[in-house]
Amino acid sequence: MADESQNHCAAKAAEGFVERRGVEDGTAFWTLSFYISRAQVEGSDLALQLYRSDFRTDGDAEGDKQAFDQFDIARFFIDHPDPSARARHDAGPPRDDGPFLSRERLNSVRPDSATRQLREAINPLFNDIADRSRLGRIEDELFAAARPQGLAFVLPREVQWSTEGQTYTVPTFDPADPKGRPPRYPIHVSRFWYAHSNGALSWHVSFDVRYRNAAFDEALAHGLVPHGLYLLSLMQKLAYPKERELPGDGPTLRSDELFGLSIAVGEGDDGRLFWDVLRDWFEEDVPLLGAMHSVGGDLDFHRLCPLVPINEIPGLLCQDTRSSFFLQDKQFFELIQPKNGESGALVERRTRIRDAEFGHYPALVDAGASNAPVTRDPNTGAIVLGRDYWRAMQREPEGLGEAPVTDAATRLLYLFLAGFNQNIIDWTNQEASEVLDSLDPIYPRSDEQLEEGFFIRYANPRCLISYVQRSRTLEVGNDFIGTCPYAFLIHALALHNERLTRDQEKLAFAVVEKVNSFVKEAQRRQREAEQGIGDLVMRAEAWINWYRMAAFELFDRQRYANPFRYDTERDVFGELEKLRGTSRLQLALDRAFDALEESARDLERVRVGAEREGERRADLLRLAQQQEADAAEKLRDRKMTALFGLVGLSGVGQLAFNIYEYVMHPVRSQQGWGIFVELLNGQLDARDAALIVVQSVIAIAFIAGLSWYIWPSSNKARRTDDVDAPPGIHIISSK
Repeated sequence: MADESQNHCAAKAAEGFVERRGVEDGTAFWTLSFYISRAQVEGSDLALQLYRSDFRTDGDAEGDKQAFDQFDIARFFIDHPDPSARARHDAGPPRDDGPFLSRERLNSVRPDSATRQLREAINPLFNDIADRSRLGRIEDELFAAARPQGLAFVLPREVQWSTEGQTYTVPTFDPADPKGRPPRYPIHVSRFWYAHSNGALSWHVSFDVRYRNAAFDEALAHGLVPHGLYLLSLMQKLAYPKERELPGDGPTLRSDELFGLSIAVGEGDDGRLFWDVLRDWFEEDVPLLGAMHSVGGDLDFHRLCPLVPINEIPGLLCQDTRSSFFLQDKQFFELIQPKNGESGALVERRTRIRDAEFGHYPALVDAGASNAPVTRDPNTGAIVLGRDYWRAMQREPEGLGEAPVTDAATRLLYLFLAGFNQNIIDWTNQEASEVLDSLDPIYPRSDEQLEEGFFIRYANPRCLISYVQRSRTLEVGNDFIGTCPYAFLIHALALHNERLTRDQEKLAFAVVEKVNSFVKEAQRRQREAEQGIGDLVMRAEAWINWYRMAAFELFDRQRYANPFRYDTERDVFGELEKLRGTSRLQLALDRAFDALEESARDLERVRVGAEREGERRADLLRLAQQQEADAAEKLRDRKMTALFGLVGLSGVGQLAFNIYEYVMHPVRSQQGWGIFVELLNGQLDARDAALIVVQSVIAIAFIAGLSWYIWPSSNKARRTDDVDAPPGIHIISSK
């Protein structure tokens, strides 16, 4: 299986891999990148269980969306531990299967001739600007893939977007030929893999397209829209869709279905949906991934590169990607970093972008104005930006009072650049302040960097954008990876760090939830005086210790700590990590780990509190038992005293009776039971009868006292409720 996969990859990659071609001015080099972790390949990435591999079938798409909306990633991680760990969630943390032997697996895939050429050309450039080594060895590698030919981007017949409650449309066909074909832009495509040291692979597809063609310059000269500008906007929208609304009762859509940019294969092809074409390319290239990880079976594009919901457009689905634009355009570069025509000294952009010359543009799209150069589509209600609008855009505003600093065509390009940098397709609807804000680059920043004047770089949450006048490294990289190697390495390593950090975020929050569940259970057991709090403490500590080791092994040691040697790349990499939230998430993860340790301390406090509460209750119980014993002892003493008193009283009574008998009836006293014989014969007088009654009462009292001492009475003790005793234990007190 592995050999067949390698041969397949080699055959595909070797087909015309090295194609030496120059770089023309006005060309965009767009690299679209997909990060595929080792867990995804092996089927143990838990988040993937949410996505169906047949997402684009006629299944219940609305049900899929609802399932995602209700999805709790932290709870999912807890309830469904990593299948590769073979551990139940209630039995403790997952067990690690060991590190990924990257070098061993990389060496198992023999490089073909195209891959060797790729590495020989690109690796020296990578190593020139960055130190990617770990323990003195570079474990990242490049692998070549196929390079399809005869392709073209096909614009939709109408470019449409929605913003600020309005929908706008720009026709791309020639009004004189409504049935004519929409504009087509030939493209070259490069596909290749980047193997990361942690076992992940990123699949990269680079497109180079010349947007500044003859039609571009002709459109500017005649006051029409250069379609190449909207081509660039739509390319970025495919990977980072914004500014559209879905039909309220329509199905869930993908970004290519919504924005309409397609790829034609051959002159007679009218174009196929963008993501469908990439799926086919991925299936051609994926055998290398299977060979490296020694897996087969389900390596489907939508499983390994899943469709994810887009926050900016509820209901829209898009592949989870990051991208890089590298534009070689002398005019764009000089607009962003203008110079004095005579001295050649740099001038500030704000001197070229003045509010008086830009202030009238937003009013041109007001369809309600009487003299607005726009119309409304009678069927959809969309505002149509047709030829009249574009001619108005390229006329000088009235009432300036002085000659404009820049002409209308230049201002149009300024508007586009500001919008493109922020992924805004509604770029004509901007004022000078918005343009200036959007043209502040992440590099260069300092005066020294400005003086170097080789690169200008911007970034938004999903895209790195570079502008150059010319680039020798681009000419080398274009032949192999379809972009500048320096810009690509920044992009690829930032992609790697971002994915690691986001995966760690999911894991950290899952462990926090798990440990918090132990805290809550411990608090419940404490309230209900149940046993086992110490066991919860040990389980929580086991999870925290596992996370500490997993965080280092799986994330921290695999993350790149800004390996770039020169400030040109180092500063851009740092800014890119800030913008994509990698740095912010890392701080959040540090706080999450602090929260884990605080939860462990909470558990320990609960355990100590439970022990102290148990000791307090035991002390109260012992005290109550002692009080009960003391009360019982006092009661026995009182009973004994009373009994002795009865015995004494009985003895005194008996003595008095004997004396009385002896004095009053000396003869009867000699008879022993004579008095009882007289009692039975009815011969006793009243005085004798009273004496017998008294004597009998004394005897009965003695017997009752003896019984009282031996058997407890019903009033011996009472239950008390004023002592805080553990549930099920009743403390008895006596008075």
